Amino acid sequence: MLRSLITISVAAMLVQQALATMSNLVVPVIAPAIIADLGIGAGYVGAFSALTYGAAMVSSLVGGGFMLRYGALRVSQACIVVTGIGLAVAGGGSLALFAVAAILLGLGSGPSTPASSHILARFAPPRLAPFIFSVKQTGVPLGGVLAGALATALVAVFGWQGTLVVLSLAYFGFVLVVQPIRARIDDDRDPHRPVTVGDVGRPLRAVLWEARIRELAIASCVYTGAQIVFGAFLVVYLAKGLGYSLAAAGTIYAVAQGSGIIGRVVLGWVASRFVAPRTLLGILGVAMAAALVAIALLGGRDTGVVVAACLAFGLTGVSFQGVLLAEVARCAPPGLAGLVTGGVVFFAYGSMVVYPAAAGAWIGATGAFPAIFLAAALPAFVVGVRFLVRRSV
Repeated sequence: MLRSLITISVAAMLVQQALATMSNLVVPVIAPAIIADLGIGAGYVGAFSALTYGAAMVSSLVGGGFMLRYGALRVSQACIVVTGIGLAVAGGGSLALFAVAAILLGLGSGPSTPASSHILARFAPPRLAPFIFSVKQTGVPLGGVLAGALATALVAVFGWQGTLVVLSLAYFGFVLVVQPIRARIDDDRDPHRPVTVGDVGRPLRAVLWEARIRELAIASCVYTGAQIVFGAFLVVYLAKGLGYSLAAAGTIYAVAQGSGIIGRVVLGWVASRFVAPRTLLGILGVAMAAALVAIALLGGRDTGVVVAACLAFGLTGVSFQGVLLAEVARCAPPGLAGLVTGGVVFFAYGSMVVYPAAAGAWIGATGAFPAIFLAAALPAFVVGVRFLVRRSV
């Protein structure tokens, strides 16, 4: 019975994670088509991403109290509905509607990771937690693959507006599919627990008061910032900066995200069996920094170099979350893995606001892409080295 619950939980949360990730990436990925149609600058991509992740910062803190009262799966369902609506609104095609859509997408995606961590922390055996969390987190690169391959293919058929509306339908379908398992997964909820304003501060206090969790929050912030620069700007960089077609750029992006699926599973297994999670997180920080430097400095050489560098980042910078989130759940007080994860995710979303906003402003002012990848590489390298030097227990 426990094994079936683990399987069902991982499958449901993997799909949820894929949908949440795709909702945040699909607009930046199909941005070349949007830019050409609306006649706007590439810097708007950064503004859209910053607004999305700013809203996600807020909702990642608010979700903890709702999870304890209504259940983590119910919160997941609500999040998916909101993100589906956000995609449909973005299909309206005006800058004002894009702003509304960005906020909806952020509000919907913010609690998704804390909710899934709450569920998996209940059912995953501690020894296999890094592996199980990593399998679930393959939903992130899977969402990237869907954004890079499926969304760009749909643009050729339905146009970018029709693509956003078509994709939104899958989100509403997910809610119906997981409804039969909701009662069993959410049997730890307390329907009489009040949701209070004080719930907002609890995740932050959990992060700031505990040194081990604080270290993980810093790593999540820096590594996620590197990942979001890669995710939000790679396709635009390849298409606008290096002259690739949208289809070719989307394919390279999808290959990189696809490598992240393999990377997460392998890294989760390694962290469960062979290498201490914090040591592995240090190695990944150094490696993803090297991949970003290669993308920035060698990207203009030939397609093989581009694919190799992007593949390397997929295996490192797109693959770290499962190991990190399992370590957060291990350090969290019993029953509060989702709430503590919300605090860690808050700082990750902070980087998702700052990094794309700064990168978008730089591109808008200079039109130069390589510097944004170099800027994201430096803090990742520093944090990686810190993990390797300080192997906290």
